[in-house]
Amino acid sequence: MYFPPYARLSQCMQVAADGQTVTMPMEVLKLLVRNAAANGLMDQAWYAGAYRDVAEAIRGGRILDALSHFSEAGYFEGRRPRIFKVNEPWYTRRYTDVAASISSGKIASAHTHYNANGYYEGRAPGPEALEEVDTWNRVIDKHAAVSSPVTPSAAAPSVAAPSSAAASAAPSSAAASSESG
Repeated sequence: MYFPPYARLSQCMQVAADGQTVTMPMEVLKLLVRNAAANGLMDQAWYAGAYRDVAEAIRGGRILDALSHFSEAGYFEGRRPRIFKVNEPWYTRRYTDVAASISSGKIASAHTHYNANGYYEGRAPGPEALEEVDTWNRVIDKHAAVSSPVTPSAAAPSVAAPSSAAASAAPSSAAASSESG
């Protein structure tokens, strides 16, 4: 898969004088999201199954495929690209609030929590992802303090989340083999 070199990508970006802030066209951001999703982030079969409106739009020819929807709209609407694997013992040791909620019966499992909330809260699903998640959180938090927030409705129209069954369902065995982190 192609990823443009910085010299080429920088031709359509504006870098602030301090070198810390970049402005780019939304179309470029969408292509970056598409590239990330196409390289293993996304489970297209799960996505189309979890979001009925996407499946209907694909069948109706209004969108090409689940990847197209996710990179053009779904990511910006806050839709999840797949069911994430969660290291249950590690997750409950790391996030004691989740362990307490499981113990009290408020939530069923670490897997359920991560896929319904933890992903959106910036939690790591396991130790292998911790450094990367912490890096993203640090960078986002640093810039969130100086940037104006973008609400989901400003980025794309709001949509319903997948059904609760889809939110905690395990992917098909074929999809599970390509799933990571």
